[in-house]
Amino acid sequence: MSETKFTPGPLETDFFNVEDYGVYMVRDSLNQAVCQCFTQYPFAGKPGISDDEAEGNAFLFRAAPEMYEALEEILVDLDTFPQVVPGVDHPEIFDLKLKLRKLLRKARGEEEAK
Repeated sequence: MSETKFTPGPLETDFFNVEDYGVYMVRDSLNQAVCQCFTQYPFAGKPGISDDEAEGNAFLFRAAPEMYEALEEILVDLDTFPQVVPGVDHPEIFDLKLKLRKLLRKARGEEEAK
């Protein structure tokens, strides 16, 4: 697998009030901020981001390094999965492996989001 450029886990999440906004801070093991998810209240006809959504974004970001590792492990397992016909994947397994490889490349910044 290619080398990743993102902050490795484990990551932690805290909540702070900053003026009129709530901020969910995602920190690394050295207590450095790696992501901030702000709540944005409705303004000028735009819906904003609720506290629940900002918290969910922070939790998703916090879990991302571990999810990346799990996807890599699943891909390795699928590559060693017994094949009915040697050298030929079942179509669903083949499609899943393609999706996993594309997602991992995207997470490494090797493929643009589409």
